[in-house]
Amino acid sequence: MSDNGLTLVSDLKNGVLTELDQRLWVEGNLSVDYGGELQQCTKPFSLVFDPKEMVQALKLPLDEISLCANTFGAGMLDLIPFEAACFPYAQHFVTTSVPTATTMRTAEDLEQAVNDINDKMKIPVNPDC
Repeated sequence: MSDNGLTLVSDLKNGVLTELDQRLWVEGNLSVDYGGELQQCTKPFSLVFDPKEMVQALKLPLDEISLCANTFGAGMLDLIPFEAACFPYAQHFVTTSVPTATTMRTAEDLEQAVNDINDKMKIPVNPDC
């Protein structure tokens, strides 16, 4: 078990749907590494997900959050979060299931990867969703 952890409780019905900075959430997921104590050698990879899933999130009022434990980034980060959000989806609707290195570097690369998955699954692309 990792020493990095964050446990909190909040009533999601008090959250407000808020638009997200697309560059942060989309490009920020193009280089992910799930490394840790259990994996001695890890390589960054890109998550493949539909960027439309990262358009908005529930912004949670900080005064309504009960912080149970926070050891995430201990010694480097403030123990008190300055912002909290919850994504409306528990899992991505379209995603790769095995972390594999890719050459994706931009939002356009990500959109093409999602379209490729949809093509393989014969799912029609609906630009209005």
